[in-house]
Amino acid sequence: MFITKNQKSDFNKSQNTHHHQKPIDKPLLLVEIPQPKNKHKHKRGKHQNNRQNQKKLPKKRCFQNGLLGITIILGDIITKERLGLLLYCIMIQKNFTLRVYHYNNRVVLQQKGCVMVKRILSLDLGITSIGYALLKEHENDRYALKDYGVSMFDKATDKDGNSKKLLHSASSSASNLVNLRKKRKKNLAKLFEEFGLGEKEYFLYQERQNIYKNKWELRAKKAFGEKLKIEELFSVLYAIAKHRGYKSLDTNDLLEELCVELNIPLEEEKSKKDNKGQAEDEKGKIKLALKTIENLKQHYPNKTVATIIYEEEIQKETPVFRNHDNYRYMIRREDTNDEIQKIIASQVKFGLFEQDFKSDELSLKLIKTIDDQKESSNSEDLFARCEFYKEHKVSHQYSFLADIFKMYQAVSNITFNKNQQITKEQIQRIADDFLNKIKEGESIADINTKILEKF
Repeated sequence: MFITKNQKSDFNKSQNTHHHQKPIDKPLLLVEIPQPKNKHKHKRGKHQNNRQNQKKLPKKRCFQNGLLGITIILGDIITKERLGLLLYCIMIQKNFTLRVYHYNNRVVLQQKGCVMVKRILSLDLGITSIGYALLKEHENDRYALKDYGVSMFDKATDKDGNSKKLLHSASSSASNLVNLRKKRKKNLAKLFEEFGLGEKEYFLYQERQNIYKNKWELRAKKAFGEKLKIEELFSVLYAIAKHRGYKSLDTNDLLEELCVELNIPLEEEKSKKDNKGQAEDEKGKIKLALKTIENLKQHYPNKTVATIIYEEEIQKETPVFRNHDNYRYMIRREDTNDEIQKIIASQVKFGLFEQDFKSDELSLKLIKTIDDQKESSNSEDLFARCEFYKEHKVSHQYSFLADIFKMYQAVSNITFNKNQQITKEQIQRIADDFLNKIKEGESIADINTKILEKF
């Protein structure tokens, strides 16, 4: 172990730290230095002669390190960073025994042999305060009050009653959203540089200067009607990376999308309506906007969603392409990815790229870069082991396997007239009918006792 001068000075400053904090009773580490059998008298060196002239601290038990010129006061609190220096000083001493304690993220020294006094810490936990009292035991059932006080802090809610934790989470989420958006735009410029289309810093500089202001015209009209410049193509993709479309990971939304894709009828939930007939909740507004876009796509199947929106708005006196206070033009992430492929394919036809250019690879990497989704933080360690098959993980409570298990569990508990239980053959017939309904897309929520009677 090597000790630097800065560590020495920091350690010397630690002598002036607070002394009112006490170590806990249980030692974390016990360091014992045995006394050597053979004692040899050595000549005093220059440093040892100078040590005699130093003033000793009054009323303080201490020992000194002659080699380093450091004084360690017993009972002082030493930070973790100086623990290495502390142990080094202990090891070079002779015939000295110390106990090293861990207390309040720090290390406390105490000389072996000192009597440990019982202390009681009392806490009064409140909503906006914590009161404390420290008692010291002198004799059996006799205590002295050493310290007391109260620590005040703000409420968990603001003046309007909103949770500060939720406000902090919303602010943190918005900050993360901005950082991820910046990362996507930088990765997009880096991808253009990898394919030899230009330098990364040049593309980012042009967007900071906002050279191409009418990006919607480039994206919806010129990209499919004429040959663009490389800078114009990057500006279009830069705008898409900035606003890449809506994608929900909610279980109900994913189930609804799957039902639409498989042409399975899904019962629509009745949402709350106000006097104007508009959905009050935000999710209802999003679904309404998505249905509007789907209807427009059916009328114009050969056009991208951006082109449809542009042609709808450009006819108005004041066209609006952005969703500031509404969800009128809510574009799905899948539609955005399809638009990227069509833009690259269109520019290949107009001859923007060379003949041997890997346009298909560029399209795939563009989608991967723009549609980059942060992976879930869920780890396999969070899933418990099966109670019966220890080598397997348990399934999710909303998984298909869990539904089958619940079905078998519910059916197995059926009894007739409180005496006769359901047979295995009846359970199997019910299970077969249950699985057939799922395959055919029929609802299983209306299964009742009348249906079970036929089995």
